Amino acid sequence: MPPSVPTVVFPPSSELVDIGRELVSATAAPAYVTMPVAGFEPDDKITMLSDTGKRGSRVKTYDLQQGPIWTESKVTESAVYLDTIGHVLLNILGDYTATGTSSGTPWTSTAVALVAGATAVPVLSGASAVSGTFVQVDTTTTSEIVTVGTGSTATNIVLNANTPLRFNHLASITVTPVVAPFTHVFSNLNLNSSTGNTSAQPPTHTLIHRTGIPGSVNYNAVMYAYACFSDVKLSAKATGWMAWEGSVTSQAHAYPAASPTAAISSVKGLPAWKSTTTVAGTQRYEISEWSVDLKTEVEPLPTADGYQNPFAFVRGEFEAP
Repeated sequence: MPPSVPTVVFPPSSELVDIGRELVSATAAPAYVTMPVAGFEPDDKITMLSDTGKRGSRVKTYDLQQGPIWTESKVTESAVYLDTIGHVLLNILGDYTATGTSSGTPWTSTAVALVAGATAVPVLSGASAVSGTFVQVDTTTTSEIVTVGTGSTATNIVLNANTPLRFNHLASITVTPVVAPFTHVFSNLNLNSSTGNTSAQPPTHTLIHRTGIPGSVNYNAVMYAYACFSDVKLSAKATGWMAWEGSVTSQAHAYPAASPTAAISSVKGLPAWKSTTTVAGTQRYEISEWSVDLKTEVEPLPTADGYQNPFAFVRGEFEAP
């Protein structure tokens, strides 16, 4: 008799990977976007503890229990999409500024310094900010663009809860309504940088891998919180895409609070031939292939705190060989 034909299959074409920035490390992100990738390969790393105490017999191992656990995942070479690659670059580099094109009369913040994580910007009187629009807070090295939420007044700009301030800001700074084009600059985060960061630890993200495999309240997906990229390789061949691949360390697999649905933008991949290459500020026309590796140390730090996941993932020195 032939074996029974399975009634349910899970085609890999139904997979997707969502990414969202965590407002608090190890706490699942409040919002996600879909990051199209060619492949996502998670690998749970379990430290196994063996009891080899002698008990008067030839048996070597009498007990085997789990120790600390975390997950190391690979993203296989995938096309770069400019609306999502920023999450990955922010995660491994840590410092980020954004500027836009002014679209209206700017405000001036009050004589109170602003703190990273704030969801409102008090300003001197002016027109009320419009929900869903963008404002640029500050200029130069601490410039950031955030989304306006609901409830703003002439003296208070309320921000979308999913886009709070990333940086600390001084009092009496310029806040400007902006539109595209936007300029995004990512750089290495150093201790006590102008961003107000005092740990040199970049932001963390949550990854959700929709596998399509059902189970008891797993919502057809697996969630990886506290994700820290340790290796991101950017590359381009004139005959292909501008591409990226990476390695990421995170907490062990858990399950999301809801079934993920695709949230894919209309932004297309970038063919490599559309890019320009400069060396020492001079554009070069004969280069047909290039790559750069962004690497940072990521060390799991287990502690005796009653939790199997490490207490922290510590990012160390950064290099771009």
